[in-house]
Amino acid sequence: MKGAGVPQFEYETFKTEYDNNPQLQDLVKFDPEGVTINKDAQDKVSKPKASADNTVSAMAKSATDLSD
Repeated sequence: MKGAGVPQFEYETFKTEYDNNPQLQDLVKFDPEGVTINKDAQDKVSKPKASADNTVSAMAKSATDLSD
């Protein structure tokens, strides 16, 4: 995990975060057996809005417009 640049969790650290974070509880099941991703977790993750993509595209186009 260190080589991938992903934060590492020890049992107590993860348990504390899990107990205090309802969003994490929606995404995973955590028990003495381990951590399991909830089957419907994908539906609970918010997706970026399409308009955000259009905004970024417009800003990029504006930044590269040298006609002024």
